[in-house]
Amino acid sequence: MRPTYIYVGSGWDIAPFEEDWLRGSNVHCIDGQPHSEFGTKTLFDTNGSNVFSRPKFAKRVLQAYERAGFICSEYDRTEILETGLLNDENLTGQRIVIVFVNAERDIIIWYHFNSGLPEHAEDIYKTVGGGGNLRFAPSKPSLSEGGSCAEGASATPAPCYNGILCAGHWPHISIIETFAVPDNSLVFHGYPRTSYHVEDRNMGEIEQSVVGRLSYDDIYRKKFTYFVFHNLDGSENVFDCWDDYLQWIYENPELAYE
Repeated sequence: MRPTYIYVGSGWDIAPFEEDWLRGSNVHCIDGQPHSEFGTKTLFDTNGSNVFSRPKFAKRVLQAYERAGFICSEYDRTEILETGLLNDENLTGQRIVIVFVNAERDIIIWYHFNSGLPEHAEDIYKTVGGGGNLRFAPSKPSLSEGGSCAEGASATPAPCYNGILCAGHWPHISIIETFAVPDNSLVFHGYPRTSYHVEDRNMGEIEQSVVGRLSYDDIYRKKFTYFVFHNLDGSENVFDCWDDYLQWIYENPELAYE
């Protein structure tokens, strides 16, 4: 089974995909854009335009991915055109999943455009837990055959993904709750230029995010086997507990922030 990771608010970031530890993996990138920079929220001006939309977003993703060697199939290119994903005037908010493959690095990316959490958590769960796009599906049981995060033949269910990439955006708790993630099954991969402290966040944001819940909730901490911080210089530090992860960032700001 190929390792599978979730990256919420991924934008056009390709830096994590250049690291060796991701070779041979699947990554599900989730972003509300181009329809909305803020999940599924919309705000219309007097001309009827959604000011939260980012019309050039999908083009920037495709350009960044192609420069990094991630190519989508002709099938997906046709779907991009048919759904108007690249059309600046056609921001309908239709959720679309496009598959990118880097054959050299053996990385498959499912990009969930126009996807917000928790609103699309169930749809994303079906894609991740069901093996994703069948044109490039890894060796995973389909949901119809009983394969899911919550069910399995053994007493300890196998997770349908193996870890979280966190860079800039705090993932919503629905990627834990909806996926019914078992204890000691995930790895947290944190990246620089990201605030992991809760002091400047409101309680609603803290309670509804994975990072926020890790600050106080043992139930969430038990979901992870360990926590990795990827430093600005390319090195890594591995921690057994979240408190040590935060303490190290506090003591080494030159490796966490520019």
